Amino acid sequence: MIRGDDDDQAKSVPIWLPFWRLEQLRESADRQMWRAWNNIYPAGGRVYEVQCIRSLIDHAVPAINNRWQSIFGRIGVTADLVGVVCHNYPRVTYIGAPHACELGDLMIVHDHLPDPVNQPDHIERHAVIVQAKVFHRNGVQSTNLAQFLLYTGWPCFTYVDWPGGIPALERLLNANAGIPLGTPEAFNRDIRVDGPSGLRVPRSTVDLGARYGMIDVARRHWIWWQRVWWFAKNVTSNPWRMCRATSRNLYDNTGGLSLGHYLARLVTGRVGRAVRYPGWPSGLGGADHWSLLVEELLSLLPAAAAGSSPGSSAAAAAPATSASPAAPSGSGGTLSLVLDRQPSGTGGNPTGRGDGDDDGGFAIIMLRTTGGPRWTRLHRWLRFLPTPPWLD
Repeated sequence: MIRGDDDDQAKSVPIWLPFWRLEQLRESADRQMWRAWNNIYPAGGRVYEVQCIRSLIDHAVPAINNRWQSIFGRIGVTADLVGVVCHNYPRVTYIGAPHACELGDLMIVHDHLPDPVNQPDHIERHAVIVQAKVFHRNGVQSTNLAQFLLYTGWPCFTYVDWPGGIPALERLLNANAGIPLGTPEAFNRDIRVDGPSGLRVPRSTVDLGARYGMIDVARRHWIWWQRVWWFAKNVTSNPWRMCRATSRNLYDNTGGLSLGHYLARLVTGRVGRAVRYPGWPSGLGGADHWSLLVEELLSLLPAAAAGSSPGSSAAAAAPATSASPAAPSGSGGTLSLVLDRQPSGTGGNPTGRGDGDDDGGFAIIMLRTTGGPRWTRLHRWLRFLPTPPWLD
């Protein structure tokens, strides 16, 4: 198995899971991602980042949702996993940037409501922004210096584009955070500072909020026994890997957690960056920019899928996109997938064509869990046992 390079974040643990439940989540997610990958992998053809992301959202997310609802239901937790692809990307620039670049290709968010009856406003949120890169036999061919410098240093950056246009973002901030229209500083973000206290956030904490999502098209790091069918259904069959931007030789790095493993650990709060102040701030002054960044990106979710925070009016002020509100389907109020109508095979440059950004849209995967797990005395005793090394 591929060992991860992520630091634990033990300060906040939304849901504690015994290792066999964690393994069930990981294995089911990796298996569905593998099946989704097989649906779009061209025989001898080029692989596009846009194709991979859309396949992940279109095929893998609904299948994972069905499986995870069953797993969580056994311990008394309600879970909903929803994915959406919006048209266009948020684009940013910063001082010294070679050019403007995408903020990311994908954001993954976990919202947990421990006690929705007595504490309906208490949300524990973790999030990560992901930049997808196709990883060939000789590593990543389509590099982007502006994105690399953004993800390794996270300087103060400024929005230069937004799905629906910058005016849509301005109206969104005015309606939800009370920021007056025409405020020049409204589009500046510095996620290295804790807003209310004004203190600098440790570099390791900032790093938890961003990852490169490598898509292994050559499976260079798979050894022969991992190609056997018995192991192909396991973690190493998932082409998606989550790598730190600060990893040594990033574009040739073969380490990192599989995306299925990363999602499972996100449930327990051991990866991703904690969002300390979920919801919209009362103004720009003293606002926590990391929390604000996640909240404004969540506004891109359709009205039925948003639920970004209690009392939020994000859906009403969200910029217009080609995605339409999701409708409940299946049992347990599962939200169906929402996609924009742009054909998945159009737009986008093949990886390996220089430094340009691929066309397509910003994607969001959001997991919402509600309630505390039911544990017997045996489970509480097993909580003190160490996690097996292949799941740690």
